[in-house]
Amino acid sequence: MEIDEILGKRLGFSAGIYEKVKDSKGKIIRGKLMDSNTQEIFNYGTSLNKISQNGMYEIDGQIHEILYKFLSEFVHPNMICFTAYIDKAKGKFSYENTDSYFIPMWMSVYLNTIILHLIHEFTIVHKSMKKELELTCRNNRSFLLNFFLFLSEQSDDNQVKLSLLLKRLELI
Repeated sequence: MEIDEILGKRLGFSAGIYEKVKDSKGKIIRGKLMDSNTQEIFNYGTSLNKISQNGMYEIDGQIHEILYKFLSEFVHPNMICFTAYIDKAKGKFSYENTDSYFIPMWMSVYLNTIILHLIHEFTIVHKSMKKELELTCRNNRSFLLNFFLFLSEQSDDNQVKLSLLLKRLELI
């Protein structure tokens, strides 16, 4: 059922088999799709939170909660991360402050390493590709462990947040 929800309905929507449902004012109704042929309306959409809670590793759900909140602070206006957008030399806000790219960039490497590791575990992946993925994951894991340990030592808050990420890297 969840495979159909996550993959089948998304692919059906992309292929034009399903379409978004609109109310009488033409506004899209979130969480609903309609079969173009039968006009049947059905619920659609599994949250990323639910997907993360049902993965291969239980810890991934906990990590999702932390990373989603943290990375959302950079994407959506939030005064919690305002210091990442201050140009200290000019004493004003700036979107060009490269300090704001540092942590999200490494979180991207972290998430890509987790994804590559999961792909590595697929039985259909060719042996030579498995070896290549294993080497990449091992190298990334080593670097990220050192980097996150360094960041953990910078503050108690970092230590709490990064402890789960460090535990997850140890599973690679």
